[in-house]
Amino acid sequence: AASSRLDRPDGALSRPRGGPAALVPVLAQHRESAVLLAEEGSDVTAALANTVGAIDYDKLRVVNGAIDLTAIESLRAPIDELTVALDGLQTAVIEARSPWLVSALSTRLDDLLAEIDEQRVKLGNAQAAVTQAPAMLGADGPRVYFIAFTTPSEARGLGGFMGNWAEMTITNGRITFTDFGRTPDLNTGATDTTLPGLPAGFMQRYAGFLFADPQTGLVGPAAWSNITASPSFQYVAQVMAGLYPQSGGRQIDGAFVLDVAATAKLMEITGPVALPDGTALDPATAEQFLLADQYLLPTQAERVDLLEAVAFETVQKLLTSTLPAPPELGDMFGSLAREGRLVARSSRPEEQDVYQRNGMAGLLPGLDGGDGLAVSFNNASAN
Repeated sequence: AASSRLDRPDGALSRPRGGPAALVPVLAQHRESAVLLAEEGSDVTAALANTVGAIDYDKLRVVNGAIDLTAIESLRAPIDELTVALDGLQTAVIEARSPWLVSALSTRLDDLLAEIDEQRVKLGNAQAAVTQAPAMLGADGPRVYFIAFTTPSEARGLGGFMGNWAEMTITNGRITFTDFGRTPDLNTGATDTTLPGLPAGFMQRYAGFLFADPQTGLVGPAAWSNITASPSFQYVAQVMAGLYPQSGGRQIDGAFVLDVAATAKLMEITGPVALPDGTALDPATAEQFLLADQYLLPTQAERVDLLEAVAFETVQKLLTSTLPAPPELGDMFGSLAREGRLVARSSRPEEQDVYQRNGMAGLLPGLDGGDGLAVSFNNASAN
C-alpha cells in the first residue's frame, strides 16, 4: 500500500503539468526532493514488502525440542535485501536534503534519517543472529550450555541465589537436557578441588564469600551457592565455565541465567506444572510461589524437592512443546532480558556479540572513561 501511494505522487509530479514548478526557485527544489523521495520510496517499500512477505516465521519455531537450521540460514538473503533497500532509501533522503527546503520538511527528513538508522541497527542485530545461530545451535558439532535457575528471595549481586541448574546440549538443532541437579550437588563435587583460572577481579571481591578456603586456597564449601555474587554476568559466566567441569560437569560453550519471572514466563508456553500435593503452578501463580509461598513449607527438604520438581518439569515440557514464533518470543522475553532476568554469555566473541546486541548479556554499563558506583546485596553466608 505504501509503495502504491508513493508511486502516485511521483507520477503526478513528473507529468507535464508539474513541469512549470521546476522553473520556479525554491519550489523547484521542493519538487525535485519530492520526486526523488517518492520514486525511491516506492521502490524501497515494494522491496521491503516482498522481502518481509517471503519470511515464514512458522518454519523458525522450536517444535518438540528441535529447530530447522536450514530455515534460519534461508533468512540471510532476505535480510541482505532489506539492508540494500534501506541503504537506497537513506541515500535518497540525503540527496533530497537542500538548504532551500522549508524547516518543517527538513525536520521530517531528519526524523526519517533517524528512523532509518534505528532500523539499520535492528537489521544488523538480525544479521548477526542469523549468521551465528546455526553454529550456536550445533550445526558444526554439539554445543553444551549451563542454565542456572535463580530466585531473588535469597540475595545475590546478579539478582538471586541459584537453587537448581541444568545442562543443555544442542546437536544440529536438536535440544536435549543432558544433566539436571541442585546447587549442593555442584558444591559437593567442587569442594577441595583446585581453583581454576578465574577472573582476578572476581576472586579479589568474592573469594571470602565461602568461595575459597582461606587456609588451603582450594574451592570453598559454598562456591556454587554464591556463584551469582557478582552483579556482572561477564564474571559469573566465566566462573561457571571454569568451575563446572571440576564439579562433575562437562566443558561448556556458554551459560544462561533465568530468574523466577523468566521461569514463570516459560509456563505460558509449557502450561501449568503439577505439584506433589495435587495443586498446580500456572503463569499467574508461579512467581508468587517461587518468591515467597515456598518458604511456608514445613521443612527445607520439602521446599528443595518441590523447586527441583518445578524446574525439571518445566524444562522437560519445553522439549515436547511448540514454541511461539521468534517475534512473539521477543515480545514475551524482551523486557525480562532488559531487566537482567534472562541473561546469556558465550565463550566465543562473535556469538557473545549477538547477546550484547540484543541486550541480554547482563553486563554493567560502560563508563567511557568516567567513574561509576555499583551497589549490590549479597547474603554471603549462603544460608
